[in-house]
Amino acid sequence: MKLLGEETVNDNASTATDMKFFCNQKAWVHPNAIACLMLEALESLLCGWKKSGRQSEKMFVEFLDRESDFAAPKGCGPDFHTNVRCGILHRAETTAGWRVLRSGDLFDGDRTLNAHKFIRALQRVLNIHCDQLKGINWGDKRWNAARRKLNNICDNCRP
Repeated sequence: MKLLGEETVNDNASTATDMKFFCNQKAWVHPNAIACLMLEALESLLCGWKKSGRQSEKMFVEFLDRESDFAAPKGCGPDFHTNVRCGILHRAETTAGWRVLRSGDLFDGDRTLNAHKFIRALQRVLNIHCDQLKGINWGDKRWNAARRKLNNICDNCRP
């Protein structure tokens, strides 16, 4: 069966069948797109940024360099941001030779990312930071940053 976009599909039944086929595959794009968004949301929470503006690359660089669970090669943040994050979120593909697989090391040093390990590492980092917040004083700078971000999220929900 051809994926959408490989040939013109003229009837709705065929389109629905093709879309169901595509969505039922163990694709890496959907979960990793969400993981990239989650990474940015977590980083903006940790930094207390009301708005991230055009700081997405900075978020990825600082996050990947700081979080030991990711074991990302130092300095790969800009390359990862441009060719994985932006590729997945804007074009549903990776670029510049990056591959996203479901096996191997988290980062293999050869522009390959293990999708499952990336999501699991992100979950561990989220749990660590949540546990840290549970164990620190309400007046700590980390809580101040989290409150600043959460208050901004609430403000954005108001008409």
